Amino acid sequence: MDMKTIYRIFKSVGLALIALWMVSCQDLLTEDPKGQLAVTNFFNSKGDLDLALNGMYSKVASDMYANIWAGFESVMGDDISTHPAANKQGLREVDTYNVSDNNTWVTELWGARWRLVKAANFIIDNAGRTPEVSQEEKDAAIGQAYYWRAYSYFYFVMAWGEVPMVVKDEINYNMPLATVPEIYELIISDLKKAETMVPANYTKEPYARNGVNIAVSQLSNGATIIDCGVNVDGSFKAGELYTKVCLGGLADVGISIPGDLSEKFALPSVKIKTDSPAISTLGSQKAGWSVSVGDFFALGSGPARAICKKPAETYEEIGYEDTEADLAILTLEADVLPGEDVAQYIADECNVDVKDVYLLVAPTSSLVGSIQISGRVVENGTYKMLEAIKFDVTKVKHAAGIAPIAPIDPDGLKAMGKTNDAVLFGGRTYYYVESDENDDIADVAAKLPSSAADGYGKPFFDVFKEAEFDFYKIDKGMFAPAEVVINDLTTGKIYKEGYVNVDLLKKSFGVDN
Repeated sequence: MDMKTIYRIFKSVGLALIALWMVSCQDLLTEDPKGQLAVTNFFNSKGDLDLALNGMYSKVASDMYANIWAGFESVMGDDISTHPAANKQGLREVDTYNVSDNNTWVTELWGARWRLVKAANFIIDNAGRTPEVSQEEKDAAIGQAYYWRAYSYFYFVMAWGEVPMVVKDEINYNMPLATVPEIYELIISDLKKAETMVPANYTKEPYARNGVNIAVSQLSNGATIIDCGVNVDGSFKAGELYTKVCLGGLADVGISIPGDLSEKFALPSVKIKTDSPAISTLGSQKAGWSVSVGDFFALGSGPARAICKKPAETYEEIGYEDTEADLAILTLEADVLPGEDVAQYIADECNVDVKDVYLLVAPTSSLVGSIQISGRVVENGTYKMLEAIKFDVTKVKHAAGIAPIAPIDPDGLKAMGKTNDAVLFGGRTYYYVESDENDDIADVAAKLPSSAADGYGKPFFDVFKEAEFDFYKIDKGMFAPAEVVINDLTTGKIYKEGYVNVDLLKKSFGVDN
């Protein structure tokens, strides 16, 4: 499986403050130079506060990208190479205790620390006066600034020992050096403030990342959490990408809008195309991992399943496993975000470092949740082939499907029913099968659609309720697309079975006309 990290979204926007003034030539010549731009007209809105935070993080992002954060401590710990063929020749002088006065790497390292300190002080001194912003939001911004100031001073004191201790957003070129104990005292004080001011999880904006409206955060153990619908609204684009992650990156995913206005009932739909049907759907997309840690429970899909073979029998049947994966990427259908214990459990099961765990989370009762379940239209067919019909799914060489996106329902159980019905009564699939002489493809096609199941004829929520909300009491044949077309590549024959049931879709979705 082509393991691709879909989401490493750490893109920052730089802060730019521009002062405009009109003066005559004479005034310009006689004007006393000012040390810094005035900030009285800034921090007047939530947007200004976000810009200041983005500006601070732009210092972190740009310097990390440029390898500037690879400082003296990395050299001393042999964490980077400074041999003659390396691209870090400036630090080679540090490694050999022979630093020249014009060593640009060292001067840039020094400057990068101060740029971050200045950006942090700018927020610490001014963010508190932002109007129409809650104290919680102000504290969160200031707490982040305290953290990054402590971060910079920690590396300052490790590399240089005594340095000026700048704790105000002002310029003082005659500031004396602070002692090492004084600097460590500042570091500890800043970190304690950050600990009390920054929330464990963010539940407010800004969340938008290139229009996908998700929230990316990192747990204390280094695992990355991508919230796609728990504390955020998500988006169509987020739903597309989430579904593609479910499919292990081995399928094309899109959303189409029906253009025929004569349609009596049409909804935006998810369309899937894959040339690796067995691996992408059963080896990745299938919700085959029941993640249960403490009070947390979720159904897991995605490429991480193939690392630890959840469940093992599926991978035996499709003849596939991932043996050299160094990332664990899993989607979780859950109403709450997972904590460090969940991430560590997944890391242990997949035998990867917890810092290499990426968890995407969306509840069923969200836009992304609704999209990704409709995106299982092809998988429902391959699942039924394997589990109910006992057909060798490795003979399915290509597959495509389309299913309407169910309306969002805040009730989790009702949302579960509607999203399943979108596939059961509205999903259309196309399978290209390379049959053997003993295969009865006509029989496979006849048994495959949802209408062939014994319990067909009611919305899934009603069926689920009659089964006392126990999935194991429901006929496996129910989990199938509404319409099936199979092209037998060996014989050239084509088989069509099943149908889209608009009446049951309307009943499920609560449409009266």
